Amino acid sequence: MGNVVQKYDYDSFGNMSLKPHFIKQPFTFTGREFDQETGLYYYRARYYDAKAGRFITKDPIGFDGGDVNLYVYVGNNPVINTDPSGLFEVNVIEFGTRNSPTYGALVFVEGKCDQFVTVMGSSWPNPNNSNPGIAPGTYSAVYSATGHRGRTNGIRLRNGGAIPTIGPNPEQNNNWFATGINIHCGYSETSRGSAGCITLRPFTCSEVWEILTEGETGTVTLKR
Repeated sequence: MGNVVQKYDYDSFGNMSLKPHFIKQPFTFTGREFDQETGLYYYRARYYDAKAGRFITKDPIGFDGGDVNLYVYVGNNPVINTDPSGLFEVNVIEFGTRNSPTYGALVFVEGKCDQFVTVMGSSWPNPNNSNPGIAPGTYSAVYSATGHRGRTNGIRLRNGGAIPTIGPNPEQNNNWFATGINIHCGYSETSRGSAGCITLRPFTCSEVWEILTEGETGTVTLKR
């Protein structure tokens, strides 16, 4: 059995009510570094002011996160939600082609409390779908348990707005863009079930959703 050598007490938004001084170390509320000089917490993408209960700068992805308040911390509900980094990050490195394998991409996800997972996925639509596939790039995104078609888990890119494609898209009058693009679970081991979205190998999806927080914003980067 170990002994407690230091204890911190906070209110819901991270204001310290007990400040021990006998061990100096920076990691405090939600495991983030507390800056003694400014009184701010460092959340990677931006700094958080516990006294105000908000970030001191705007969300880097702007209104694409689907929130009208660009300074809000965890939807003003710190009892239920967390936002340890200020942003999640997804990197999709595609090694496969449209035709094979079904899931030929590595998908690296950094979520809450700096947790990482790596799963297989695909950035390609089903081979018989008319969508040419989205273009490589970095896109703003938001996670929701109903982010895919309003029913199942998904990471929605650009709030459902236009994403460039690598060719003309018949679904958009042959313009070079697609809308409603998400990251969601693939249909099966042999079918992505994608009309343009990025898909995850089905049995690995829960590993990704478990490290994301409802309403959390971030970025998705696709490389081929």
